[in-house]
Amino acid sequence: MYCPNCGNHLPDGARFCSRCGNDVSGDSPTQRIPRPEPRYPMPDTRTSDSGGRTTKIVLIVAILAVIAVIVVAGSIVIRNNVTTQRAARDAQQALAEAEEKSSMFADTDAKEKESGETPEDDEASDDEKQAPAASVEDEDEDEIEEEDDPVAQDGEAPRHSEAYTDFRNRLDDLQAEADESIPGNNTGEMVQNSSDLYKRCDDLLNEIYQHIKANMDSDSFAILREDEREWIKERDAKAEADAADWEGGSGYAPIYNGSLIGSTLDRCEYLMGYVQ
Repeated sequence: MYCPNCGNHLPDGARFCSRCGNDVSGDSPTQRIPRPEPRYPMPDTRTSDSGGRTTKIVLIVAILAVIAVIVVAGSIVIRNNVTTQRAARDAQQALAEAEEKSSMFADTDAKEKESGETPEDDEASDDEKQAPAASVEDEDEDEIEEEDDPVAQDGEAPRHSEAYTDFRNRLDDLQAEADESIPGNNTGEMVQNSSDLYKRCDDLLNEIYQHIKANMDSDSFAILREDEREWIKERDAKAEADAADWEGGSGYAPIYNGSLIGSTLDRCEYLMGYVQ
């Protein structure tokens, strides 16, 4: 039999429990047997459920973080593409403006050549009116000289020097190259190509300037030198103004270089008027 109080095993007929002293005289030998405690306790399922929910939450947060990173990266790529396209468009626009200005100067020069009238011609006409009549012999000599000069006989423009022809051809080539869009698959290539083109334009400008210096009297060149210094200030100020809206951005350098190219080609065209 067993003690109903503590479950201790007792001999049959015992009246009191030897362990807890409980009176067991009134209990039958078939007293209930206490359930033994399990050797291996069952795991707490509540803790497992909580761990599962925690794992799901962590997984969801990780997925959301990956999606956020993809969205941010995509927006950065799109913004860079838009910036590159705007830089290319603005650089082309600056070159187009430079082309328009150059064409204006070219049209003016063409009109002057077609008219064939210059201030020197007007002065010469006045001098001819005031000069005394030449002798018959002088008139015959003038006619012989005119016949020997095919340029004067055909009414064509005066012949230019080799230096003028070389400068003219190089300037036309650079102008044609500037009229085209700046090549490049990205902003870095456009910056490099526009910088190279500007350097070649500036080199030609310096050669024309030095040629004029070697063939012009000192007083006249001193005036041209001061004018050149003022032009350099205006050139740099214009380039900064043209690219001001892109300062700190990827489009700043191509637009700045494009403005320098246009101004330098215009200046070369202006100085060509001093080259014979």
